[in-house]
Amino acid sequence: MEPNNVEIEEKIPENKSTSIEEFPERIKEEVEDGYIDDRGNYTTPNGSFWDENVTHFNHIGLDKHGGRYDEYGVLILFDMKMKLIRKIMIFSNRLMKILKKL
Repeated sequence: MEPNNVEIEEKIPENKSTSIEEFPERIKEEVEDGYIDDRGNYTTPNGSFWDENVTHFNHIGLDKHGGRYDEYGVLILFDMKMKLIRKIMIFSNRLMKILKKL
């Protein structure tokens, strides 16, 4: 079962950017302790994975376009709700940093 939106957001460290534009392009390569999961995805120890189409998904389950798999294994190409949540989180993190300086 893939994580839902809340679980994805909880995995984003405070000091990490959630900008899709900052996700690096990845070429599939085998790494130590990598494995094929029950869905046929090649998964790395940090949780990032390549699906059967060789599309890379980062450790919180998003591809470079913001696509993700839902809890049923269906690829959601772009989730507007997630984009809005990420922007709100970025704004709130910046606001908290400003308030701490006061």
